[in-house]
Amino acid sequence: MTASASSPIHQYAYDSARRVGIPTAESALGISDALAEAESAPQPCSEAYPTLRWQRGVAAQSVRYGKLFIHDKVSPAEFVSSLLKDPAQQGNWFHDFNNLPPNAHFEPYEHRDGNWNNRLIKSAAQRVMPSLLEHEGMAGQVDLIYMDPPYNINFRSNFQGLVDDTNAGDGWQDIPLDVRHTKVFRDSYRNGVHTYLDQLRSQLLHGRELLKESGSFVMQIGPDNLHYVGVLMSEVFGHENHVATIPYTTGVNYSTRMLPEIGNWLIWFAKDKAQAKYHQLYAIGSRADTIALMNQFYLRYETGDGEPQRLTREQISDPNLLPENARVYDIRPLTSQHESSTGRSEPYVSLDGNVYPCPSTLHWRVDGHGLRKIEQMSRMAFGSNGQLYWKRYEDEIPGRSLYALWNDGSRVRDKRYIVETPARVLERILLMTTDPGDLVLDPT
Repeated sequence: MTASASSPIHQYAYDSARRVGIPTAESALGISDALAEAESAPQPCSEAYPTLRWQRGVAAQSVRYGKLFIHDKVSPAEFVSSLLKDPAQQGNWFHDFNNLPPNAHFEPYEHRDGNWNNRLIKSAAQRVMPSLLEHEGMAGQVDLIYMDPPYNINFRSNFQGLVDDTNAGDGWQDIPLDVRHTKVFRDSYRNGVHTYLDQLRSQLLHGRELLKESGSFVMQIGPDNLHYVGVLMSEVFGHENHVATIPYTTGVNYSTRMLPEIGNWLIWFAKDKAQAKYHQLYAIGSRADTIALMNQFYLRYETGDGEPQRLTREQISDPNLLPENARVYDIRPLTSQHESSTGRSEPYVSLDGNVYPCPSTLHWRVDGHGLRKIEQMSRMAFGSNGQLYWKRYEDEIPGRSLYALWNDGSRVRDKRYIVETPARVLERILLMTTDPGDLVLDPT
């Protein structure tokens, strides 16, 4: 079928646009001899290789540190237990709980048999971290370092003059009356981003030395300096040790006239990615969410008083329509890729004597003893194609695997500070990277 001659032919045309004439390959052969050699030869084009450069100060190369001293120290458990004792046996409520010799406070950093206690250290991070390394022998002892530096480096970004006012501004009414508050904050980054990067690099270098080989360093950062911090951490830890960059939503920033940003980032590097500690986390949803994670081509439920029943579309969408004692399951293959030479590709003989050959180029996921145990537990399903499967029940699915995009309610509802990290974010970082009893350092 051909188009009518009178049918208009439409195309996009840009009448106001102009371009230079470029010769075709064929015509170029004819004109190359007529052009001067210098004109026809390829011309060099300058290339700028990207690199992170800043005016690195002395602090980026060397750090001065001193010994740290404890201001207050109380063991909460022993203090409370002393309150429960008979008043005649209570003694001194504030005695030393260190388990050190009586004269230990005159011999600082010489005794190492004291009781461990969590500490809130009153000092700047750039002094604390090298002191922990040099004086307390903490090198290679920390499992997780979680750092939350200022997102931006101007006065308004983080400074909160009053504890009951989270609105920060640049006006005179927003500046604290005590000039020492303003001076301390503004002098922290005297040369702007250059001082900021100097300080971060120093803390990253010391943090790397504090970490165990299986340890992780997680940096929380906002959009303003995300690109700087990412390159800086690659420089210190090596790009091969980058684990993940996790964006998490906090709320829409409607103050911008362009595309609103809705969250912050967690940049996660390991000291040695091959040895890094990691625990898979799961997002727990409703029963319908769990069923959605199962094999939709084979969904059954058992009630204990009859043959398994297939789920209807309505029951999949609304599990409340299932019988009260229904237990949903799907099936999973009992085979894996590649043939085995250790006997795990041999046929399986079931309890009723039927023989189930293992398909060619595959092997059983478990050995013959394991297959027998699965059948004895009534967890084996026999396919019409002669293959074997195992039943996976809904209560055996921990949830949806958590991935590197957290958009499920990480916003702080009752904000007390200008910058406040949602508790769920901190909880996930700890659960992913540490075990109970691990040592965690928050240098900010």
